[in-house]
This record gives sequence, C-alpha cells and structure tokens, in this order.
Amino acid sequence: MTSIGLFSLVLFAAAAILIWRYMLVKSSGQQTASRTPFLATWAAGLIALLIYLSDRLFIAQGLDLGFYNSLLIAAFVVCLLLFLTSTVKPMEYLGLIVLPLTIVCLGLNIFLLRPGTPLTLNAGIQTHIISSIIAFSILCLAAVQAILLLLQERKIKQHTSPGILRALPSLYENEVILFQSIGLGVLVLSIALASGFIYLDDIFAQHLVHKTTLSVLAWIIFVVLLWGRIQFGWRGPTAVRWTLGGFSFLILAYFGSKFVLELILYRV
Repeated sequence: MTSIGLFSLVLFAAAAILIWRYMLVKSSGQQTASRTPFLATWAAGLIALLIYLSDRLFIAQGLDLGFYNSLLIAAFVVCLLLFLTSTVKPMEYLGLIVLPLTIVCLGLNIFLLRPGTPLTLNAGIQTHIISSIIAFSILCLAAVQAILLLLQERKIKQHTSPGILRALPSLYENEVILFQSIGLGVLVLSIALASGFIYLDDIFAQHLVHKTTLSVLAWIIFVVLLWGRIQFGWRGPTAVRWTLGGFSFLILAYFGSKFVLELILYRV
C-alpha cells in the first residue's frame, strides 16, 4: 500500500500546482481558467488516500489510532471538506496551504509510522471520535482562512496586492466565510464534548484530562469570539488572533499529549 500512498502524495502535489496556476491566471484577468483539472486531480488524490488510509487504519486486532494515523485522518477530513466546499464555492485557494500540509502528514505516515495499540470502540465512542475529527477539521480550515485574511489585510494596508492575492475574494467575503466556519466548528465541537462526557467512563482521567481541559478552553475561546463578533463587531486582526489562539489549544488537545506519550515516552 506504500505505492498507493506515494501516488496520492504525487496527485496532491500536482493539484496544488494546478491551483496555483489557476489562481495566477485568474489574478491576471486575461482569461477564465478551467477548474476541472485541479478538481479532478484533487479527487483522485483523495480516493487514493482513502484506500491507503483504510489499509493502515483497519487492522486485524481492531482500529489503529496511533499518532501518525490520527494525524493523517485529520488531514484527510480537512482536505475532503475543503474539496467538497470548493465544488460549490470558490475556496480552492485554501488548498495552497491545506494540500502541502496533507502531503507532509502523508509523508510522515508513509515513512515513520509504527504499529500502535489496536482499539475496539463502541458506537458512543465512535460518535465522539468522528465528531471530534470533523470539528477539528472545520476549525482547521477556519485557521487557514484567518491566516490568509491577515495576509490580505496587510497587503491592502500597504497598497500592494501581489500575485494570487488579487484573485482572492474580498475581505468582507473572507470574514463571512471565516465566521461561518467557526460557527459550524463550534457546533460540532459542542457535540464532540457532550458525547465525550456521556460515553467516556471518566473524561477527566489522567490520560484524558489534558485533552478535555484544552478542548474546553478552545471551545470557550471560539464562543467568546462569536459573541464578540455579534456584540462588538470584532473583525480583522482581533478575529485572526482569537481564531489562531483557539485552534492552538485544539491542536494541543488533539495531538499534544498523543505526541508526548507515543513519540517521546513511547507509551500508548
């Protein structure tokens, strides 16, 4: 299956290049470029990655949710959500960040993966895990959107708009997309936290307390951001700082303790 993984990696690299070329043509205003080449290549990469990931994830003894597999699952869902969104909205520009990150996660999985402890999960725990991954993926897209929003705003203040930045939606449109993503992400994260409290035996057990605390902190930050948007019209750098701050806690919650336990202390 390594060859399938490498094939997927090549397809994602090709899709990123095609998106870059599409955005350059679009920014030049000379002609309308076709979106079909990068969407078709992207879709093929996702299919190949799904085949590869299924082979790595489902083993005879159960489900392998080790660090590198968990990282790749999150990358796959982020990539899939962005692809589906890009088929109906012009959000393919986020692929210039998401696709390279997916390539990195896939490369780490191919070359560094070591077998983890297989798990057998009931329906409640599966609900918690799936909703957690989806929430992380949506808020990851929001964080990427926030970074591009910050770059776009800085270039506008400097009265420069180089390269593909001219092809991006307006600041207003990008802010609307950002807060829509955050709102949806908070909703799914709420489901993930609620299902964790319901189905996990002890959500504040020693091996879960860091994840729980950091996830709740991330949820609070995003909720405060949404409240600030409604009450005070928070936008621009303020929205970016809160978004990146909340997502930083989420990264630590989802992967921080797993990284320390599995890759530094060699415990699972």
